[in-house]
Amino acid sequence: MKPQVTATGHDSRPLLLFLGWALVGLLAAFGIASLLTIGVVFLLAALALGGFLVWRKATRAGAPGCLGFGAYLLVGCWGRLNRGSPGSVCHANSERGFSCTDEWSPWPFFVVAAVLSAGAIALFLARRKG
Repeated sequence: MKPQVTATGHDSRPLLLFLGWALVGLLAAFGIASLLTIGVVFLLAALALGGFLVWRKATRAGAPGCLGFGAYLLVGCWGRLNRGSPGSVCHANSERGFSCTDEWSPWPFFVVAAVLSAGAIALFLARRKG
C-alpha cells in the first residue's frame, strides 16, 4: 500500500491509524459506560475495529490512540448532567413542581481526560520520531 502523501509532503497514514485506534478507545468507553443498555453493540464494534487494526500489522504505529477514551470523558465533562454542577441542581417539571439532584464537579473528569488525551498524543508523536 502506498503512503498517502499530503500537499505538504507528509505521510498522512500514521495520523489516520492514530484516529482509528482513538475510535476503538472511544467505542470501548461508550460500551463500558452503557453496558446495561446498548453497550454490547459498542463493545463488539470496538472489538471488530481493534481486531482489524491488529490484524494489519502496519497499523500498530497508531496504537497509542487507543487512549482515545479520554475524549469520552471530555464529553462527560460537558454533558447535560454536569453543566450546573457541582452541588444540588433543581429543575422544574410538570408532575411535582421541581426535582433536585446532586451532581458531581466536571473538573476531575476534565483533568483525567486531558491527561489521557495529551498522553496519547505525546506517545504517538514520540513513537513517530523514534
